[in-house]
Amino acid sequence: MTNPTIEELAEWVRTREATKKPRQDKNLVAFLSVKSFIQEAIETGYSLLTIWEHLNEKGCIPYSYETFVKHVRRHIKEKRDRTSQEVEQTPAILTPIPAEKRPSRKSMPQPVTETVPVPAPPKPTEATGFTFNSTPKKEDYI
Repeated sequence: MTNPTIEELAEWVRTREATKKPRQDKNLVAFLSVKSFIQEAIETGYSLLTIWEHLNEKGCIPYSYETFVKHVRRHIKEKRDRTSQEVEQTPAILTPIPAEKRPSRKSMPQPVTETVPVPAPPKPTEATGFTFNSTPKKEDYI
């Protein structure tokens, strides 16, 4: 028995694709093969639509833009967000300010504690809205 090769696998996939519906993992494999290029293009400032159009015309990614955006969110942006959150969560090392550069408490402005009275809203003198009376008035009849 011989060991399988990549060429045999590629041939098997091609013959299988002709007989069956395409699978989604094929799209993921295509995306992961150009992932580093996509990351570099995003960091350079290109829009996702421009990147997708370029790769689609070259035949690198034969799937829809929506699928492309889904893969970018899942495999590129989530990892970037996780690493930025980790950076934000690490405590910063604070260096103390020398005593001669610190402002004195006397020179700092004091907070104003003056209160201003807020007028209460006016109360209605009559009942507003609809009131139901179960006995009908004769003048309301036609």
